[in-house]
Amino acid sequence: SGGLLAGMTDEEKDQIPSGIGIEAGVLMPKLYLGNDRTLYKWLIYAGRFDEKTVDGHLSAIRYCEEICEGKRFDRYTVEDAARVRDDLKRRVHKDEDDSLSTSTVKHRASHLVSFFEWCLKQDGFSRLPKDLSAYLQLPKAAFASAPVRAPRAFPTIDAAETLLLAMQSTSLCDRRARAIFAIAFLGALRADTVISLRLKHVDLAGRRVI
Repeated sequence: SGGLLAGMTDEEKDQIPSGIGIEAGVLMPKLYLGNDRTLYKWLIYAGRFDEKTVDGHLSAIRYCEEICEGKRFDRYTVEDAARVRDDLKRRVHKDEDDSLSTSTVKHRASHLVSFFEWCLKQDGFSRLPKDLSAYLQLPKAAFASAPVRAPRAFPTIDAAETLLLAMQSTSLCDRRARAIFAIAFLGALRADTVISLRLKHVDLAGRRVI
């Protein structure tokens, strides 16, 4: 996961002088250490996730920590959770300087709900409100003003056929490449599905991939 600092990916505009030049500065994130014992325990628990998932959760947790200025998680109140939720609702708007994508906002909210549900089961967190995670859930209306992402452009089946016919077919390797390309388009298959495909999965008579 890259350590406890891996999740500190949010923009920070604070600077500390580097001492070089008149206005030179180095961008440095604020460091909050009060929750590191809790995060160490959480990292042990999170070992069941893959590295990318752990980094995503840590990013959300560090973001929450930043919004609440390093406050210890075992002392959070529903007001703190609402503060984080309201900031997420704000950052979904594209006219904000620090806006985030709808997907990122949804994932951060989900990760934080999961994290505080875990916290409620730990020793020393008995003072946390039992419904704290509910205050982090975002209403659907929060995404109503978010711009709709333009649909991704995909080649048509005719364009795929044109490309297929232009592919070489001299060697066995060439014909294998053509077959892989053709079945991917005809069956709408992902790369990992194509790799594991076997003849028994193809029903030629019924013109379908099982």
